[in-house]
Amino acid sequence: MRLPIIEAAAITESGGIVLKTSIGNWASFAILADKVIVEINLARPLGPHRPARYRHSARENRGDVMTDMADRSSTVLPADRETASIAGHLIRFFQQEVTRRRMHKQLAPPQAGIGKIANAVLTGFTDSPFDVCEIYSDILQDSTFALMDAGKVAFSSGASLTLSAPRQAQIFGEIGRYRDRLVLRSQEVSNHPEVVRRLGLIALNTALDTALEFDIYGNVNSTRVGGTQMMNGMAAPATLRAMRHARCLRAN
Repeated sequence: MRLPIIEAAAITESGGIVLKTSIGNWASFAILADKVIVEINLARPLGPHRPARYRHSARENRGDVMTDMADRSSTVLPADRETASIAGHLIRFFQQEVTRRRMHKQLAPPQAGIGKIANAVLTGFTDSPFDVCEIYSDILQDSTFALMDAGKVAFSSGASLTLSAPRQAQIFGEIGRYRDRLVLRSQEVSNHPEVVRRLGLIALNTALDTALEFDIYGNVNSTRVGGTQMMNGMAAPATLRAMRHARCLRAN
């Protein structure tokens, strides 16, 4: 039996599931499931003065459980000298490309992997001469909201949030500031090759999307070592399919 457990903020009167800070593949899991267990998390209200809703209707193929556990915070550390240096190198590279008229000062939407380096690189743009304007990514970290607060980013799209404890407290305490500037989509949309190609994303991938091998044509293997030993799970191949079809920056 296919039996996914889906975390939700609420269940509507018609039986709809209101997801929380992680969308991912839950829509596909629910469609393909024989039965769904919905974990209603009461730790975070839907808004400053809106408690989580819970209704018992439309539960023929659903079993519900209740919890009040807050999201686990990210352990990614702030930028240090090494990661700040990486960000500096990338910004200088972009400046050279703008000077050579191969890029515009208003950058195409970046797509960043998760981890210390990706977070530090995006944070580095807060003091850069570039306007990012929009972020289209998978997992959104502290750097996304740092760029929003700095006026560098007007809108961000992702599939989930992974935040440090201080940033998590700040965002959920001021969610109204970000409500119209943030959207979380299913992974089928956030990682879809056609969407990534159409937007012309700048892909910066580390951590879960570690490149084990790559060739001069931009093809990347981040899944298997030696063709047999699994290195990464289901998220990485989707991202890399998108990278192969996108107009990604490639080192000369």
